[in-house]
Amino acid sequence: MAPRVPLTSTTPGPLGIPDTSGLCPDLSPARRRWHRAVTEQRAVDPVTQEVVRLRNARRQDCHL
Repeated sequence: MAPRVPLTSTTPGPLGIPDTSGLCPDLSPARRRWHRAVTEQRAVDPVTQEVVRLRNARRQDCHL
């Protein structure tokens, strides 16, 4: 399925999804801090991360 918002690049980044940082550059530093804090915890297993990702996609009306 093609993204609803036109992206400058649809090449998957390190997280396996297209890079959307150009859409709102003000969020990039906060996103990096959040990602660093989450990965340092190592308390959330990959299955839980995927469940949360799918739940958020459903909540935002993204049809996966």
